[in-house]
Amino acid sequence: RVKDYNKETLGCLEKNYYQMWNSDLRGSLSNHILVFGRIQDLPQFLRSVSEISNQTVCYLSNQSPNEYWSKVLRAFPRTIYLECQFSSTSELTRTAIEQAGHVVFLSNIQNDFFVKDSQIISLVRIIAVSYTHL
Repeated sequence: RVKDYNKETLGCLEKNYYQMWNSDLRGSLSNHILVFGRIQDLPQFLRSVSEISNQTVCYLSNQSPNEYWSKVLRAFPRTIYLECQFSSTSELTRTAIEQAGHVVFLSNIQNDFFVKDSQIISLVRIIAVSYTHL
């Protein structure tokens, strides 16, 4: 069983949606899970994680939340949506990425069976260069 370090953390946060250009979650989050990828793939990941951990999960997107996010939030109320420009290391830093327990990249195989990784690869490079300890 994974130890829960975030029992108090979610209570410190006032909402489930933050724009990282005007928010800073350092000091409010630690040992959380940052998730990048298609939001449609998030529920399956959240179901799996919820069976073994109570860690706060933060979904990162470079777009504002849509109606699908409302459905995810109803099913998984401990999830936080962070709107962030992935090329901005200052915005990524404000997600408390340096205090994160895990950084997860969800990859999806499309109908043509090729993994659409081109956007994720550049993000992985930015994180690998800027946050070497992750």
